[in-house]
Order: sequence, then C-alpha cells, then structure tokens
Amino acid sequence: MKRKYREIGWSIVATHGLLFSLLWWTLSNGNVKSWWIGVLALVFAVVASVVLLPPVPLVWRERLKFTPFFVRRSLQSGVDVA
Repeated sequence: MKRKYREIGWSIVATHGLLFSLLWWTLSNGNVKSWWIGVLALVFAVVASVVLLPPVPLVWRERLKFTPFFVRRSLQSGVDVA
C-alpha cells in the first residue's frame, strides 16, 4: 500500500532553500566570497532533499505523546552515563 504524500509546492522548496542557506551562512561564518560555491551547493541540497525525503504530514498529537517519553529516556541516559 503506497502512502499519499502531499504535492511538493514552492513553499516546501523555499523553506528548504532558506534552511540550507542559513546552514551555509553559519558554516562559512558569513563570508560573502563563499557564496559563489554556496549557491551551487544550495541548489543541489534542495533538489536532493525534496527528491530523497519527500515531505510527510506531521501529526501533532503523536509528537506530543512522544515528547514525554523522549525527555524521560534522555534524562535516564544522562544519569546512566554520569
């Protein structure tokens, strides 16, 4: 049974582009001269992220149910390592 994903719209591409450009800006320490290669890397990263990981619907109720479990296990792991 194949899942139905929502169509990839310009908002998804723009969001990925914004996030990857912020990542590039952070990694390059804001160096303007690095953007000549950064734009090319940005285009490849956006295309790869949209093709390889298509957007899936987010179920907030499931995320809220998972959060206490995650926090509890994280604290247990921190105590175990300490």
